[in-house]
Amino acid sequence: MSIRPDTRGAPNYVPGGVWAICDRCSFKRRRSDVAKEWTGLMVCLDTCWDPRPAILTAPDVGPEGVPLPDIRPRPDNLFIDVNDPVLPEDL
Repeated sequence: MSIRPDTRGAPNYVPGGVWAICDRCSFKRRRSDVAKEWTGLMVCLDTCWDPRPAILTAPDVGPEGVPLPDIRPRPDNLFIDVNDPVLPEDL
């Protein structure tokens, strides 16, 4: 039993190979030959793929810092009257 090739030369039956339609050129392609572009369109990789322009790419920025272990919240402000003596039990 021979498998007839389709118009592109690929066999008609490929296990797990489904067909997809390119959103730009409307040609029928294998799903493995189609990918989602930065515009959100599903386009064929060999003819319709348009790479994302560098101006639209976000800069490569690392994390802001390493989280500190055993951090505590800042304590409330303690207001002291200069005319009143401060005793240790007042703190």
